[in-house]
Amino acid sequence: MRISTISYSKAIVLAILLGISPVCLAEYVDLDPPFIVNLADDSGIKFIQVSVQVRVANGEAAKALTTHNPAIRDAMIMLISTKTTQQMNSRQGKEALRKEALEAIRKALATQHVVFTQVAEEKKDSDSSEKKEADKETKTAAASNSPIQDVYFTRFIIQ
Repeated sequence: MRISTISYSKAIVLAILLGISPVCLAEYVDLDPPFIVNLADDSGIKFIQVSVQVRVANGEAAKALTTHNPAIRDAMIMLISTKTTQQMNSRQGKEALRKEALEAIRKALATQHVVFTQVAEEKKDSDSSEKKEADKETKTAAASNSPIQDVYFTRFIIQ
């Protein structure tokens, strides 16, 4: 059996059964070059330089990041340019940017019609309140099942 021909979820189960940490299955993709973006400050021109790495679950996701790099870079630049120096100087601001960047990357790939082989199942309910809750659960499940797993800042300079 070749691991490259089985789904990511099956690879995780296999790794656990073999006593291998599933974390080792992750790959990191560097979004080069670093992002250099003007911040949205009213008190003069400020800019930020951010180096970003994305943790992906498999080679398919790594290839999608490379293929759609222009769309991802555009989404990241648009996101970062809405931030102020005050927001970026706090740990909470940086953490919020990380989460927003992860969602921006996932959304950028979705708008490029990138479909990964592992997707969340959609629930169908007749009651509207149950449907809203199911939609929320589906979005959460889709995000947790996404092969785009996390974003890391490896350089963060504000001037």
